[in-house]
Amino acid sequence: MVEEERLAQLGRLASATTHEVNNPLAGLLTVVDTLRRRGEDPGVRSSALDLLERGLLGIRNVVRAMLIAYKEEDSGAPLTARALDDLEILIRHEVQRKRLNVDWRNGLQQTWELDSGLIRQALLNLLLNACRVSPVGGRVLFLAVETAEGVRFLIEDHGPGLPPALRELLVTGEPSVPLGRGLGIWTVARLVRRLNGKAHVETPSEGGTRIMLEFPARPLRSAA
Repeated sequence: MVEEERLAQLGRLASATTHEVNNPLAGLLTVVDTLRRRGEDPGVRSSALDLLERGLLGIRNVVRAMLIAYKEEDSGAPLTARALDDLEILIRHEVQRKRLNVDWRNGLQQTWELDSGLIRQALLNLLLNACRVSPVGGRVLFLAVETAEGVRFLIEDHGPGLPPALRELLVTGEPSVPLGRGLGIWTVARLVRRLNGKAHVETPSEGGTRIMLEFPARPLRSAA
């Protein structure tokens, strides 16, 4: 069952990536056709090249985010606001498919001494899970804030709630019963402890799940 969940998680990521790459590719082919037919016009050529550049940069960002998201090793890169915003690209397909309302609040202002790749892997697992369990038209909240001790993240959904065994696994790192599923939560729990962080799970009064991750860290410099 764990292997099935791993493949399902990777499948969702691959589906999102395919969607985000195919969309701009269709536009880029149109741009190429325009250049062939009207490329001698300086105004048309300049506009087409701008569109071509934006499309290619968008594809590059999607691929970069995907490659970093599931690396097991340290990326060595510090955490920035831009690194977090890449995650919004990776969940966009699920968000659109289920018509979710995403409240994205990225409050990072500084560059932090936290491994960007590991943080993003943990957050992507939680975000994909939040999208998966949310009802059609539901709401998902992502919040990132700086604190006196480091960085805090909050992810909230309106799904059926996190099962007790997975809740305990995330908070303590040790499940009370053998798990047949829960690879994503197990991955998050492992990464949280690897980065000396803490996880908290709450059930809001209106239902769903609210997960908070806190990591001790020092700022390096103001983010560009």
